[in-house]
Order: sequence, then structure tokens, then C-alpha cells
Amino acid sequence: MMIKTEYPPNIKDIENRFGSIGKNVVFTYGDIIYNPSGNFIDAYLISHEETHTKQQGSDIEGWWKKYLNDDKFRLEQEAEAYHNQYEHFCRNKKDLLRQEEFLSFIAKDLSGDMYGNICNLEEAKKLIKNEKENN
Repeated sequence: MMIKTEYPPNIKDIENRFGSIGKNVVFTYGDIIYNPSGNFIDAYLISHEETHTKQQGSDIEGWWKKYLNDDKFRLEQEAEAYHNQYEHFCRNKKDLLRQEEFLSFIAKDLSGDMYGNICNLEEAKKLIKNEKENN
């Protein structure tokens, strides 16, 4: 994947949905990671962004339109990407305490303002771990 230190072409649409976006956020538009801060992107986050590239397929604009307007779709897409990010981390860090700390760290993002508060922290952890509800 190519990495560019700029905002994605649809930044205005993103800001219209979520408000002002800081520089410390990473976006994927097609097969390009947009990293406006220029900060280092670790392999775990790259696996997250690669998931979005696959999800977007050949209809990048259509995916983004649905992502920005459909909370359920956005949660599904992010849950898959965060799951892949977490799995990549766990394959490389066998320490269970570090795994739990990482899970809590990324679950705060998934359950926070960045995605429109689409779930709570505990739901985010379950989704990231890909745990199914037992009903």
C-alpha cells in the first residue's frame, strides 16, 4: 500500500459527518493510506487499513458513502478491521497482559467519538475479539 502524508480526497465529506478531524487520524481510500500527521504506522494498523482496502473493492466512493451514512455498516466494517488488527498484534505479542491492554486501547477508539459513538466499550471489545452473543 502506498502511504501519503495528506488528507484523503473525501475529507470534506468525512468532516461533514464527524466534525473537524485532527492530523492524528489515518484513512484508507482505495489502496492508499492517508496519514496527514506523517507519524509512523505500525504493522498492526497497516493490517487494519488493508482490511478497508479489501472492503472498498472496486466501489471506493460507494463504500465511503455508505460508511459515512450507515452506523450499522460502519460498525461492521470497523469491527472486522479492528479484529484483524488485534489478531495481528496477538500473533506477534504472546503476553496476555499486553494483548488485553492493546484490546482496551483499540476498543476505546472503536467506541469513541471518532466513529460516532456507535457502540460502548464492552461491545467494542467483544466485536474486536469476534465474540458472538450467546442468546
